[in-house]
Amino acid sequence: MTRSAAFALLALGLAGCAAEPAPEAPPTVAVVEIPPAMQGRWGLDPADCTADPAVAKGLMEVGPTGLRFYESRAVLRDGRLTGPVRLEGLFDFEGEGQEWTLPQVLDLRLDGAMLVRREPGPAERPLFYHACPPVC
Repeated sequence: MTRSAAFALLALGLAGCAAEPAPEAPPTVAVVEIPPAMQGRWGLDPADCTADPAVAKGLMEVGPTGLRFYESRAVLRDGRLTGPVRLEGLFDFEGEGQEWTLPQVLDLRLDGAMLVRREPGPAERPLFYHACPPVC
C-alpha cells in the first residue's frame, strides 16, 4: 500500500469517528445552599484543623450558605450543581473592611476526603483542602 493510500484510509477512519455524537454534559441544577457533603471544616494543611485560630490560617469552614476563612467570609449568591460533586457559584465576599464578588468552583474528591476550590479564569490556581476531623 502506498503512503498516500494509507493516509486516505486513515482520514476516512477519522472522519467516521467525527460522526459519533459527543457525550452529553451533566444537567445543571440551580441551588441556594451548598450540598451537605461539602459542608464542614477543611484545611490546606493538617495544622489548619487544630482548634487554635492563630494557627489555622488555611482553614475554610463551609456552611449551608457560605464559606468562612481566617479573615473573610463569602455568601453564596447564585449557585448551580454541574455534576454530582461540583458546585459552581457566584459568592459575595467580605473581609478586612472590603467587599467583592467572585465566582468559585467547589469539587468534592477522594470520596469526600478532599475539597478543591478554585476561581475560574486565566490565573486559576486550585487550592486543595483536606477534611478536618470533627471538633469535640
